[in-house]
Amino acid sequence: MDKHGNQLKNLIERMSEREEGELSEDSEELVERLEAEIFDLKKEVDELNKENEELIEELNEYEAEDDYALRSDKSTIIPNRSEINGGIKCKNDIEIGNSTVVHGPVESSGDMKVGDDVKIEGDAKSKSGEVNIGARTEIQGKLRGPIINLGEESTAKNIESFGEVVLGENVVVSDVIAVGNVKMMKGAKAEGKLKYGGDFDGAEGISIDESVMPLSKEDIEKELKEKTLSED
Repeated sequence: MDKHGNQLKNLIERMSEREEGELSEDSEELVERLEAEIFDLKKEVDELNKENEELIEELNEYEAEDDYALRSDKSTIIPNRSEINGGIKCKNDIEIGNSTVVHGPVESSGDMKVGDDVKIEGDAKSKSGEVNIGARTEIQGKLRGPIINLGEESTAKNIESFGEVVLGENVVVSDVIAVGNVKMMKGAKAEGKLKYGGDFDGAEGISIDESVMPLSKEDIEKELKEKTLSED
């Protein structure tokens, strides 16, 4: 492309030194041909750049998928005291046994049941099922699902629910946002903000460090959908 461009440039410079009447038909044809070739080459370069961007995007998706050590299209049960060296992605229901360690995120398209004394080193998300987390379980990322029940003395970062949320006794979380009702059992603590679109029920000894914000369900749904889309 640079070669043709230089040829065209040199030709134009030579022509500019002549009288206008000296421009031959051959020179005009050469100019037109070179311009056409440059246009075609530019189009090819644009197409190659687009293909390159698509390949990079596919590579990034592939590398992201490597975070998952286990993938399943069926319902999956992880036995007690297991250790998974990566994340879990299940297109159905998933059950994780007691005292299990998952070195990565957990995603489910159905119900998610997590036992007691489990450690998940990432997010725990369900697209359409109920999420039930046992006692003394640690979720190092966010917890998202249509319905969320977090067992006593468990911890998680942000809680995001399109339905209702129940935080068990002495649970510690960061922000909580729920389209439906929020119930906090005795001693439960939210270290950030609490937003909800339904009713709020708080037991003795609960604490919310920042603000409590009752909002419309429509506003919360919109906020959660935007969060989901930005991540996908």
